[in-house]
Amino acid sequence: MQQAAAQLPWGHNLVLLDKLPGPETRRWYAAQAIPTELQTSLPSIEQIERELACDDTSAQT
Repeated sequence: MQQAAAQLPWGHNLVLLDKLPGPETRRWYAAQAIPTELQTSLPSIEQIERELACDDTSAQT
C-alpha cells in the first residue's frame, strides 16, 4: 500500500512540508487529504492552507 504522501500531487506535499512542524503531523494531514469513496477529488492547495491557518489560530488561543 502506498504512503499517503505518494498519493497526493507534489504541490500538496510542498504545502505540507512548508507549513507543518513535523513528520507525524504531515502524515496525518496527508492521510486526511486522500479522497475517500464518497469524496472523489483532492482538496486544493488553498483549502489545505486555509485549514492549516485555522489550526494555527485555534492553537494560539
